[in-house]
Formats: sequence, structure tokens, C-alpha cells
Amino acid sequence: MQHDIRIAIACRNEDDAPAAGMGESDMMLNWAGLTAYRSTEDRRWRASNARGRSCPVRIVRLVAVFALSALCLLSGKRPATAQFVCATSGGATMGASAGGLASTNFACGPNANAFGLVSANFAAGVNSDASGDASSNFAAGVNASATGDNSNNVAIGNGASAAGDSGTSVATGFGANAAGIGGKNVATGDHANASGNNGTNIAIGVNAAANGNNLSNTAVGSNSIATGTNSSAFGANAHAFGSQSSAFGLGNTANGGNSAALGTNNTATGNNSAAVGSTNAVNGDGSAAFGSGNAINGTNYAAVGSNNVVAGNNGAVVGSGNGVTGDNTAAFGSSIGIAGGNNAAVGSFSTVTGSNSAAVGSFNNVSGNNSGAFGTGQNVRGNGTFAIGDPNIVNGNNSLVFGDNNTVNGSNVAGRGDNIQLVGSNNTIAATSSAAGSSVFGSGNTVNATNAVVMGNNSTVSGASSVAIGNGTGTTGINAIAMGTGAGANFDNSVAIGSGATTTRSNQVAVGTASSTYTMSGITSAASKAAQSGPTQLVTSDAAGNLATTSLAGLGLASAGDISGINSQLAALNGRVDNLTRESRGGVALALAASSLQFDPRPGKISVSGGFGNFQGQSGLAVGLGYSYSDAMRFNAAFTAAQQGAIGVRAGASWTLN
Repeated sequence: MQHDIRIAIACRNEDDAPAAGMGESDMMLNWAGLTAYRSTEDRRWRASNARGRSCPVRIVRLVAVFALSALCLLSGKRPATAQFVCATSGGATMGASAGGLASTNFACGPNANAFGLVSANFAAGVNSDASGDASSNFAAGVNASATGDNSNNVAIGNGASAAGDSGTSVATGFGANAAGIGGKNVATGDHANASGNNGTNIAIGVNAAANGNNLSNTAVGSNSIATGTNSSAFGANAHAFGSQSSAFGLGNTANGGNSAALGTNNTATGNNSAAVGSTNAVNGDGSAAFGSGNAINGTNYAAVGSNNVVAGNNGAVVGSGNGVTGDNTAAFGSSIGIAGGNNAAVGSFSTVTGSNSAAVGSFNNVSGNNSGAFGTGQNVRGNGTFAIGDPNIVNGNNSLVFGDNNTVNGSNVAGRGDNIQLVGSNNTIAATSSAAGSSVFGSGNTVNATNAVVMGNNSTVSGASSVAIGNGTGTTGINAIAMGTGAGANFDNSVAIGSGATTTRSNQVAVGTASSTYTMSGITSAASKAAQSGPTQLVTSDAAGNLATTSLAGLGLASAGDISGINSQLAALNGRVDNLTRESRGGVALALAASSLQFDPRPGKISVSGGFGNFQGQSGLAVGLGYSYSDAMRFNAAFTAAQQGAIGVRAGASWTLN
């Protein structure tokens, strides 16, 4: 069907009534309107020629417009108002209408409308509408609509709508909508929506939406949404709902204020939160997740890696597959589990429960407060307990285990295994009974007694408050002491001194064996003699080596002087035994003091350490100097002094082989 343009032009004076054939709604046709008309006719003429048809009628009408306008001007008149309406070749406008005072409105298409005072509105398309006073609205497409006073709204596309006074809204695409008073909103794409008064919202993409009054939101991508204050969403299904939030990438959602979601399918819900990577979920203010599959439910927490799950505040997790519950926590590694506040774990496959506890290494398990495990395969249950090495089992409070393959209270009976100090390997403490307060230094020892002390290897202690020093020693008596390889103090308050020495009754001191010889140099000293008083006694011995004294009366001894000499020797022997007891207890005190020395293991560090020990009235002091040459080589030396005047020195070195 061919169309042309109907116009009405009449010359009139400044004060004349409207020209014949013109309604009161028709006013002056200004030169801009003529130019627009001419441009429109030119385009139509070019389009006709492109189709191989001529437009002589249109050319004649165009010439007539200019001729009549020129005559009006030469006669001192000015052109009367004209509106442009497309019509068919048969003259029918098919319902198109255009009108408005002092306007150049254009309507083309069935039921197209272009109205407005002092306007240059353009409507092209079936049921299109371009209207508004003092406006230059443009609508092109079936059911397209561009409306608003003092506006320059543009709607292009079937069903597109651009509306709002004093604004410049642009809607392009099927069903696109851009609206807002005083707004500069842009909607591009099928069913895109950009709306808001005094806003600069931009929505680009199918079903994209950017909305808000006095805001500058941007949504780019299909189904993208930006509704927060000055928010941005870029990518398919990207959503930015929080103030100053940003969502970049497929399926990202930024709900919190100043939040950001970058990557794929991330969600940042907390304020000032961030989710970067894929499928991360951050639900907490000030928290951030970097990687994939991380979930944070807490404030001020950071997760870096993959598949980490956090429920707590103030902390960090780095690695993969870690699960953290509690505040002020940290996990660095993989497959770590933390439950409780102020806990930390470094390594893999470790678990920390309680509070203020730590695990460093792999396959460690710490249950308790203020406890720690350092190494591999440690199992620590108790408060204030630490295990260092590879691996150890410790069930008790306030205990320290250093070494490997040690077991403290393996049956995990409450109250057993408390206050234990153990240094060595393959030691077993309190497998069946209480061993609280015991100290063990060496390897392969077994302790089933409270407050016991073991120094050596492969010793067995079952007497409370007993001491075993040496290899293969054993005590079963209470307050018993066994010193020497294979020595045994098996009765209460007994003492066995020397290799193979064994007590046979309570309150006994056993020195050596049947093959031993004894030398007591001080028995003949003047001091020993001066210490004697009362009648002189004779020291006797049986076949088993038991010593006793007897009166000299009736023995027919040669002289009293001989008896006196024997008594002096016996007194010296007793003094020697007492002195040996003090020395042994002092030795224990020295060992306790020396065992407490700790040195800085960091390469290049020189450290000084001191220690104090006390055992049954005897005290010892140790001072040591340590130097760490490298991560693999360390040296140390120590000076010790006991209460009774004994002095000792030691030196040591250690090498790490792997």
C-alpha cells in the first residue's frame, strides 16, 4: 500500500485568525517543521527510487510546500500551523492523528498518535504514541510509546515504552521500558527495564532491569538486575541489590552494601563482603571468599581455596575442604576441622575442638582447652596438654609429651595422666592405674604410679613417689629408689643402688650385688672417729651381706682400740650411704633442672636457658647455652650444680636426618 503526507499551509498575518481549513489546535508551521517535512519526503523519495518506482506526486507536493511558504514570506505573512499525518494512496489516514499548538508533530501508521504543544513528536507504527508538551519524543514500532512533557524520550521496538517528564529516557527492544521523571534511563533489549525518577539507570539485555529513584544503576546481560543504590550488574543472571554493590559474571548476586561478587554463581550477602571465583557464598559483614565452593557464615572472616565451610567471626581459612566453627579461628591446609573459639590448625586432616588450642602437622586430634599438637598423628585429650613428635597419645590435663609413640593414659580414664612430663619414645604411662604427676625421660618405660620419676630406658615403675634411674630398673615400693642398670627397689622406703642391686624388705638400703666390692675411704678419717660416741659396737654381716652391730663385751677382742676402729668404719659406712642417698637425690634434682632447658631452634639463633629442680629435699640448678647452626644442626652445652656441691657439665648436638 502506498502512503503520502497530508499537510495544511495557509498564509496569515500576525494577528489573523487561523486560515481556512485549519483548526484552533493548528498553529504556525516553522521552518524546522518544513525542513523535517522535506527530509521526510526526501527519504520517501529515495526509498521509492530504491524500489524502482518514481514519486512525481511527492516532488510536486514538496515543491508546492516551499513555493507557498515563500509566497507567504514575500507577502509579509508567515506560514500557518501544520501537522504531518501519513495517509494511504487512497487518502485514508487509517486513524493516524497529529496535533498541537506551535508544534511539528508527525504520526505515521494505523492509529498512530503524535500530540503536544510546542513539540516535535514523532510516532511511527501501528498504535504508536508520541506525545508531550514542549517535547521531542520519538516512538517507532507497533504499540511503541514515547510520552512526557519537556522530554526527549525515545522508544524503538514493538511494545517499547519511554516515559517521563523532563527526562531523556531511551527504550529499544521488544517490550523494553524506560521511565522516570527527570531521568536519563536507558533500556536496551527485549523486555529490558530501566526506571527511576531523576535516575541514570541503564539496563542492557533481555529482561535486564536497572531501577531506582535518584540512582545510577547499571545492569548488562540477560536477566541481570541492579536495584541497589548506584549498583552494577554485568553478566547473565547477575544481580546487584545492595547499595554500592557490584556483580560481575554469570549468576552472581551482591546483596550487601558495598559488596562484590565476581566470577560465576557467587553470592555476597553481607555488607562490605566479597565473593570471587565460583559458587562461593558469603553471609556476613566484612567477610570475603576467594576460590570455589566456599561458604562463610560470619563477620570479618576470609576464606581462600575451595570447599571451605566457615561458621564464625574474625578469622581466616586457607586451603580446601576445611570446616571451621567458632570465633577468632584460623585454618591453613586441607580437610581441617575446628570447633571452638580461638583455635588454629596448620596442615591437613587435623581436628581441633575446645578453645585456645592449636594443631600443627597432619592427622592430629586436639580435644581440650589451651592444648596443642605438633607433628603427625598426635592425639591429645585434655586441658593444658601438649604433644610434640610423631605420633603420641595423651589423655590428661596439664601434661607435656615430647617424642614419638608414647602413650599416656591410653584408656582415657578421667583424672589419670594429669601433670605428666614425658620426653622420649615408646613410653607407656598409666595404662591401667593413675599416674598423675609423673615424669619420664627415656624410651620404652612403663609407669603405673603417681609422682614417679623415671630416667633411662626400659624401666618399670609401679610404686607411688618412687624413682628409677638407669636402664632396666624397676620399683614397686612406695617412696622407693632404684639407681643403676637392673636395680630393683620392690619394698616401701627401700633404696637399691648399683647395677643389679635389689631390696628385699622395707626401709632397706641395698648397695650392689654379691659380686660387688666396697671401698669406704672416709671410714678411717678423724672426722668419722670424732663423730662416734657411746660404747663401741662391732659391725657384723651375714652371708647375704646384711650389716648389723653387736656389743664387744664377751667377744675376747684384743683391745678396745680395735673395737673403736670397727665402730669408726661402720659409722663411716653409714655416712657414706647417707651421702650417697643425698647425692642420688641431688642427681635427680640436677636431671630435673637440666631437662627443663629449652633452646631456640631457629637457624642462627644463640639462646640461653636456665632450669631448677628439687627432689626430696635436694635442689639442682642448670644453665645452658644453645646455638642453632641450621634447620638440621643444633648444638648446646649446660652447667649444673647441686645443693650438696656436686657440679656437672654436659654438651650435646642434634641433627635432623629428613
